[in-house]
Amino acid sequence: MDMILKDICKKYSKLTIIQKQDIIIKNGELSLFVGVNGSGKTTLIKCILSHINYQGKIDYNNEIFSYMPDKVYLPSYMKVIDYLTLFAEYDIICKELEKFKILDAKNRYLYQLSKGMSQKVSLISTLTKNATCYIFDEPTSGLDKESIELFVKEIEKLLKLDKKVIVITHNINFYNNLKYHLYEISEISEKFN
Repeated sequence: MDMILKDICKKYSKLTIIQKQDIIIKNGELSLFVGVNGSGKTTLIKCILSHINYQGKIDYNNEIFSYMPDKVYLPSYMKVIDYLTLFAEYDIICKELEKFKILDAKNRYLYQLSKGMSQKVSLISTLTKNATCYIFDEPTSGLDKESIELFVKEIEKLLKLDKKVIVITHNINFYNNLKYHLYEISEISEKFN
């Protein structure tokens, strides 16, 4: 069933960040949010996840979320494999690490990873969770072209499984081969400002 956001409004003191936003997130369809920094994209995600209070109504229909924030904060003194096996079985994690070409880093501590490798670990942790709705905030930041293409293929798999997928991005070209609903800044800005 669709997740329906009706009259979502978020205010901080006298500043209105989101003003009467209506959105329908459909199963098997990618929802892309594109806009300049400060337009309210991440704030809207925080409303969806109930991380902040808001006005309006969201019909969740028993959604289970898997969320990748825009800033990756990993527990420094855990090893990659120990961290990822919190989310899925060892064999599954090893396959994902191999797919993203970082299997040789499985025994490294998370603080030893580069930005790109940290991003891949965060992607793997999000992708391997069993959820109904997957949310990615700037997931391609720090990734090379090959990893971006792989990530898009993973989204395609989720959509074929009839999952809901939300991506905040500055580059919609990565997703041109997928069925998506685009919320452009020209569309959002009137509602957010």
